[in-house]
Amino acid sequence: MGTDRETLTLGPPSADKEPLKVNVFEFMKGANSALIPLFPYLDEGAIVPCGTLFDGGPGTYYGNFEHYNDVDEVSITFAAEGSRYRPGFVRVGPRQHFVGSPFGAEDDQNAYALIVITQRQLIGRPQKERVVFRCAKCRAELLNHEFDATPAPRGRQRETRGAHAPFTTIVESVATYRVYNDERRTCRACGHVNPPFPLELWGVDRYASQSDKVRRGRALFETVMAAKTP
Repeated sequence: MGTDRETLTLGPPSADKEPLKVNVFEFMKGANSALIPLFPYLDEGAIVPCGTLFDGGPGTYYGNFEHYNDVDEVSITFAAEGSRYRPGFVRVGPRQHFVGSPFGAEDDQNAYALIVITQRQLIGRPQKERVVFRCAKCRAELLNHEFDATPAPRGRQRETRGAHAPFTTIVESVATYRVYNDERRTCRACGHVNPPFPLELWGVDRYASQSDKVRRGRALFETVMAAKTP
């Protein structure tokens, strides 16, 4: 039975989305965060893979929380030791899921995991996420923050979000972690004082900060270039 080759042929890439590729091991050498997008395309319909990198050791504590996402998160483990996931492991978890280190023992100095977590942005409708912290002693809810993660319209990311827009998931999460650390660690139900969330270990605040600095740099660059234009 013959096939229509035209129906099996991909069209050329969109003019506003140059095809890109990265080696995740090489990319993560320069990562300033335990979770970071591998590519700059974040608008609706975009495939958004994020690299995650964890290692263990004496006194290591990554903390934990619950995360809800309107879209599926597909994780692929590229390298691991002392982890719940083996190299090559592919997983699609529930949309409301636990977030923490993938290790059985975080203080194991050999514990290691490099994972890529990918989601596809929704098209033409709202997209939301939620971060929930619970008391380690009684599991009462300490903080529940839902935020709008609706991506920029297709092809209008720069127009609506500006140059080098950061990933909303990370920026909103940083704000949530800070509120938790400053105001919500003491459980109102049982009085237990929960440990602070280790922002310095995750580094997501560095990603948010660097994003702001890069966007300022781009604005300065464009100002200079505009002044030199005849």
